[in-house]
Amino acid sequence: MIDKRAFAYLLVLALCFFSCLTSSFADTPFYQGKTITIVQSTEPGGSGDVRTKAVAFALAKHIPGNPTIMMQYMPGGGGLKAANYMFKSARPDGLTIGRIGPGHVQSAVLRDAGVNFDIDQFIYMGSPISRWASVFYTRKELGLNSLEKL
Repeated sequence: MIDKRAFAYLLVLALCFFSCLTSSFADTPFYQGKTITIVQSTEPGGSGDVRTKAVAFALAKHIPGNPTIMMQYMPGGGGLKAANYMFKSARPDGLTIGRIGPGHVQSAVLRDAGVNFDIDQFIYMGSPISRWASVFYTRKELGLNSLEKL
């Protein structure tokens, strides 16, 4: 037999659980009425832009709240301008996505002067293509077997 105090405790706990559960279903989606900006490190109209627009169309269709997706073009420095913008200026609010080519990776690894971002702080989501690989090649005779020597 359950005593009245334990029963009251379980009843209050159950009511709290179900009220939290129903209120979470009633919330409006985060992205409803918002705009997601995709920052591209290229000019508009190229093949990369077409691939990005195809991905953006799928994103808009599948993100709860059906946000508006707009493109912002930021060519310059082989992707450095867009990468620097994403790291230093873009708000980390989930409303900005960077579509930057692989050039910023090499620049960060080689510690180029124009790099104003920490490559390890970016979150990589994937790529719409797989034909380019970011690989460094060198000849064994040169003895460049570390980044410092390179």
